[in-house]
Amino acid sequence: MTFQTYRNIIVGILISAMIIKAIFDMRNDRKKSKQNKKRMEDFVQQKMKNDYPEIHNKLLNERVTVTENKIYITNQKQNLRNIDFELLPVFEFKEEKPVIEIYEDDKLIRKFVIDTKNDNPDLTGQFFHSSIRINRNSSVQIDGIISDNPDTHEENGEGIRFQPFFLSDREEMNASLVGKGMFQRGLHYAGLISSGNTRLICICDFCSASFSVQFYHAGFSEIQYFYSSNSKETLLVRYEAIKDLPAQTQNEIDPNKLAEVERQLPKTKDGSFKYYNNFCCPKCSKPFINFQENKEIRPNEYYVNVYINEKPISYVKNNEA
Repeated sequence: MTFQTYRNIIVGILISAMIIKAIFDMRNDRKKSKQNKKRMEDFVQQKMKNDYPEIHNKLLNERVTVTENKIYITNQKQNLRNIDFELLPVFEFKEEKPVIEIYEDDKLIRKFVIDTKNDNPDLTGQFFHSSIRINRNSSVQIDGIISDNPDTHEENGEGIRFQPFFLSDREEMNASLVGKGMFQRGLHYAGLISSGNTRLICICDFCSASFSVQFYHAGFSEIQYFYSSNSKETLLVRYEAIKDLPAQTQNEIDPNKLAEVERQLPKTKDGSFKYYNNFCCPKCSKPFINFQENKEIRPNEYYVNVYINEKPISYVKNNEA
């Protein structure tokens, strides 16, 4: 394809987009301007993807490339920032505990260590069927499934979800998520059930180390959870076990009743089980989910978190032990 042809195609797409935008501007009020802008962007992207796949693929290759376990993202070109891209590479693991490195314009910005589960302790020779999504808001999402086969994987296989993040042009968004919950960070999605066979790989806001987390859906199990002082231990309590135990998604929490509930909980190795104890980085013990400073998010964080290969403790009344 000649440069002139390429330019004519781009101009044609932009003219079509401008016409649609003009129609939207005439028919809609200012309240819907953001929605209209998104429609225009969607139209341009879909048209390019469907009608001119070679152009879309060329831009995709400019935006993100993968070399072994390294992901390189280009973020200097303004024209690439307004397009959603998805790449579906298959990584071949050559180590027991592989490390995925992510670079933005040749600068290392994230390092995810894939800690292994007890039932699959050596990932050497296995394959990671991944999805790398770079969104038009400069957020990056990566997840996938481990398999023994480079060509296929089981739908309910061993899954990994990396903590999403924003590129440098939206660095303020990363700062706004410090101490926030798994939903706000994009590790779970409201209205969608996360598979229990998926583990999360988080990045500490303070020491930048990665750590792996397994989880349970507490709402379906009708249990409440409590972290110990440094979250090395997690206690599960059934709703009927203690009077006035807060339920999942219960927004109104009576502090006096909560204090009475906590008084009945067992002691921990590092202090006390508390409803508002933080979930901490296991490497530096700084808060990852800072419930003490963000109490309003605690009722809706209904997934119980434990560090990889750890098990929660079940509450037993003294007279039942």
